[in-house]
Amino acid sequence: MRGLVPGRRGGRRAGVRRGRGLTALVVHNEAALPGVLDALAHRGLSVPGDVSVLAVSPRGLAEHLAVPLSVIDVPSVEIGRIAVQMAVERQDEPLPAETRLLAPVLTENGSCAAPSAG
Repeated sequence: MRGLVPGRRGGRRAGVRRGRGLTALVVHNEAALPGVLDALAHRGLSVPGDVSVLAVSPRGLAEHLAVPLSVIDVPSVEIGRIAVQMAVERQDEPLPAETRLLAPVLTENGSCAAPSAG
């Protein structure tokens, strides 16, 4: 995406600068979350009153920001456990590539709401 800067500074610029008609953000960059919240506050926008924000990140991080965010958890411990298990299984014999999917887990912390009428 053109014009986006990773990290905190990028959060201040990503999408938020467009402002008009913005009703929700899904943020999949945990380093950008504080910047996104700063940018919204700087523009006088409240979460979730004006803009809903959903984080895709480790649950503990998103819950302890200035505004506790609803989060789709990235289960890093489980991902690591499965990766090690798959690597160990392939040490002695080659196995075909496989994909393992983990069910998403939503933790609601009140940062998402229906857009206001107007």
